[in-house]
Amino acid sequence: MKDLKHLIYFENLLQDAQNELVTKAVEDGQIALGYNCYYIPEVLLNLEGCFSSRLRAPNCTSSDIANYYMTNRTCPYARSILERALEGGYNYLSCLFGAESCATMERMEEHFFLINPVKHDGFFVTQIDPPMKGDQTNLDYYKAQLKLKVVDEMKNRLGVDVSDEAMRKAIEQHNELSRIITEIGNFRKLDNPPITGYEYAVLVLVSYTCPKRLILPYGVEKCVVALKRALQKRTGELAAVVGHVIGCKLHGIGVRCTKPDGEAIAQVHEHLRRVKAGVTERQVPLRLCLADKLVVRVLQQALKVNQMLQFFHCGSSPCVIFIFTRLCHQN
Repeated sequence: MKDLKHLIYFENLLQDAQNELVTKAVEDGQIALGYNCYYIPEVLLNLEGCFSSRLRAPNCTSSDIANYYMTNRTCPYARSILERALEGGYNYLSCLFGAESCATMERMEEHFFLINPVKHDGFFVTQIDPPMKGDQTNLDYYKAQLKLKVVDEMKNRLGVDVSDEAMRKAIEQHNELSRIITEIGNFRKLDNPPITGYEYAVLVLVSYTCPKRLILPYGVEKCVVALKRALQKRTGELAAVVGHVIGCKLHGIGVRCTKPDGEAIAQVHEHLRRVKAGVTERQVPLRLCLADKLVVRVLQQALKVNQMLQFFHCGSSPCVIFIFTRLCHQN
């Protein structure tokens, strides 16, 4: 793990709810919106000018004060969150969006407005009533709750743009980060994984607790590290890693590739062996989707290749094949 230059940084970010990236976002004028439960869709909290912050209480060793309000027989997570709030650990928040999911969580969130532990001008708390069934009636009720107690509150109290256009943009950004994290996780399915489960878990947790816009460059860098590791060994292994990324059919939904794509590996490996491909210093774009651009960006950084040509899409599920030059020293 010594070559993962961001791992220690990620670990340090997880040591405090108001970490370096959260502080930077707030200082830049971003509105911090707290939540505890997946019943609150985090993408709604990442509209323009806002960022979501899933509440944690790292290094909480005692909940003595919270016990006074909630008793020590309730969930330690909920008590730890209230304890950290009473310590002033969430004063960066503008609001807390809660859900009446379990009784302990509900009581904890109620104390956020009953005793006002968060010292932030205009801080408020709302709680949705999530349904416990999955039929159409309950779905309609859930959507109505989100509109009434999340979307409308963001618009009326915080002045956030909640238009359809703004939501589509937030969804696109959310999906981009999700695709990157998914592809990083897929590296672990290789025979010789270039990323460990622990490293992946740290990155996922950071994505929940830090502003998405600020951690996106680090997610790309994580892919770069994985490719560099393979590059340091041999081009055959590099071809396997790149072939895995391409073979996963990044353009689809729900990637489920358990091993590298054999044909993609063979094609990439063959191109890597062609030292003098005669590619001029140019890059030809060809209807690249968001995931394609990620692969191009990652490979450019990892291989430090200025001369690259990307070409042809195959069939209804296209993949991008890359020709690289200046790699003779790696063979």
